[in-house]
Amino acid sequence: VDYPDADDTWDDFAQKARDVADLDDEVYGVCFPATFDRFGAFAFGTGWNTFDDAGSSDLLDARFEEAVTWYTGLIADEAAVQPSDIGAGWTGDCLATDNVGIAIEGAWILGFLRDVAPNLQFGTAPMPLGPSGERGNLLFTVAWGVNANSENQEEALAVLELLVSEKVQQFVLENGLALPSREALAENAYFEAGTPEAEANKVVFDGGSDGNVIGFQFGSVGTDWMQPVNEALSAVMTGQSDVSEALSAAQEQLVALLERAGN
Repeated sequence: VDYPDADDTWDDFAQKARDVADLDDEVYGVCFPATFDRFGAFAFGTGWNTFDDAGSSDLLDARFEEAVTWYTGLIADEAAVQPSDIGAGWTGDCLATDNVGIAIEGAWILGFLRDVAPNLQFGTAPMPLGPSGERGNLLFTVAWGVNANSENQEEALAVLELLVSEKVQQFVLENGLALPSREALAENAYFEAGTPEAEANKVVFDGGSDGNVIGFQFGSVGTDWMQPVNEALSAVMTGQSDVSEALSAAQEQLVALLERAGN
């Protein structure tokens, strides 16, 4: 089966996942958890956004429904599998086994694979092109903060300057912890090292500005926003509900949540 590549559409990606699954009854093409923190990148590939200009979320938008139907459909086809169904805790666990061909993850998977599956042969491709003609992606961020009331601010700032220095950011990049936050490292020689890990970091780095990329943040409601969506995905994936019913229930819950938060 051909590796996924930069030209793949959702249809191409799905067919490759099915082709892998057809190889063996205990093999699946891709690992799809019932969580927005992984599914969301596909939702954004339709051109949909988490919030509209008024601060509302519309899970009944035809684009969002299309993404849910496609994502859960691969589970129904047995081309995709939830991590828990093969005794895995997350998609990294899935990829580290011989049961799954593809995991949708950030560069943080690299350190895990280095420790758990050091002999695994792998490659990396961008997210497939969605119905919008663009890729969708989620942008996760990390940060350091200094306590404004600290009596040791000068020392804390010195540590902070060290943590964001080019030298330490290079270490962070090469160890698969996160992508560099300094512009000086954007054209990093490490990206051209020719190793699977360097290739993966380069693809993930480029993905941060390729297509409909939305930050992993949910305004005043925080990550509680995801709960109705996760429940809807789970209900469809386990056959407890169809897509329309699940999204209608999720929309009601989400509207109530946003109203309580004053949105």
